[in-house]
Amino acid sequence: MALIACVAMLGQGTLTAADAAVIERTSLLRPTAGDTAEVPRDTAAVRLEITSTSDWTVVQLPGVEVIAVVPVSWSGVRARRNGDNWAIRRTEGAETAVLAMDIVLHAPAGGPLRVNVDKGWEGHTTVRARDGDVVLGTVHNDVQSIHDDHNRRSGVLADEAIWLSAVGDRADDRSLVLAIHYPWFNGEPDDRFTQHPAQFPSTQRWRDVLGTTRLARDAEVDGFVVSWAGEASDGPSFDLAVHAAERTGQLITAYLETPRATSGDDLEQWLREALTRADSPAWLHHDDVPVVFAYAVEALPAETWASVLARLRADGLDVALIGDSGSAAWKDLSVAEHRYSAVEATLSGGGAARARTVRARGLSAISDTSPRLTVATVAPGYDDHLVRDGSPRVTRDGGTTYVASWDAAIRADSDWVLVTSWNEWYEATGIAPSIEHGDRELSATRSAATAWHDRTP
Repeated sequence: MALIACVAMLGQGTLTAADAAVIERTSLLRPTAGDTAEVPRDTAAVRLEITSTSDWTVVQLPGVEVIAVVPVSWSGVRARRNGDNWAIRRTEGAETAVLAMDIVLHAPAGGPLRVNVDKGWEGHTTVRARDGDVVLGTVHNDVQSIHDDHNRRSGVLADEAIWLSAVGDRADDRSLVLAIHYPWFNGEPDDRFTQHPAQFPSTQRWRDVLGTTRLARDAEVDGFVVSWAGEASDGPSFDLAVHAAERTGQLITAYLETPRATSGDDLEQWLREALTRADSPAWLHHDDVPVVFAYAVEALPAETWASVLARLRADGLDVALIGDSGSAAWKDLSVAEHRYSAVEATLSGGGAARARTVRARGLSAISDTSPRLTVATVAPGYDDHLVRDGSPRVTRDGGTTYVASWDAAIRADSDWVLVTSWNEWYEATGIAPSIEHGDRELSATRSAATAWHDRTP
């Protein structure tokens, strides 16, 4: 869809000749995302069996990340894991130490699965890798070396064919694309904008909100995650977005602005007010529970969040929280993590998101539990120098920054993608049509989101 048609949908009148010229130039540059990105073959689930008659053994898997372990059986053994290795001691009175465990591995570099086996002077150690009933490889160590106190033997447990693109199932098969949306803009320009909307659509006018929602839908965006700091701050604008989502068959949920809450009482009130809208057919749910995203959750202590969520549950108000945090302390409070940061999304190469996906799906595969939801973030760039000093800037680089972040998300193979953002003009993260970039990022979104929606289960 050409940008002029996009603007017409917003019902905002006519572009100036100068604006149209800029848009025409920038719209000619249309990098496309999702055309070549593939999910890497970098994960595997194997059963590792260790048998030793030595008094001590250390088994190391170099070059891989051990991301999940479930013990299966053991006898005559005391074992301690440290990263990619296990230190094993044969218990007193036992002739043989035996340990079997299912493990999930992540190896971005691929290659054969190698093992280093160290042991004491006496006895021998055997390490075996299995895939079901199939033995992938065995390394036996009976070394007694006067030159090496570790009596090491190294070998290959499996060739590179071990690595798969996925272990375990997705937590959600909908492959959603959601965009963060800010209801703050009344259709007027602001000198602090570092990116300028093509026609200044108002988030407080029905025809503009409806047009914006249709524009997002036509770009393969499934719904908005709308900034929310309670009824008094955002109620009317938020309700327009809800009604527009209902009208267009889109999804919607709230994005709690945690740093603006002065206490747990504020947080609880905002959640209760948001959840009064969760009966809308447009409200986003996960496993039949209404979803709420939360920005910068660590602005309030985890104990405060836990208390608020417990009080809501006591009143029959369950919520599937997706917090902006990478801290393990929040795992029990949420169904997933996300990262708002456009800087992280554009510069990290997607490695963190890929690791979260491999861990969540792999752990479910070896522990017979439901997989944890995963969310990857994409962003076109970042520049807020007119409102904050010292923040890092990420240039759009002619649209290639956004394409790269989408390609990283596709390789991560998360359940959902979160776009930062639809219309944050102060931080120049918007993908909505703008004076500076035309509908370039909107076109890239359509291309990437189509590939995302069409990916294999």
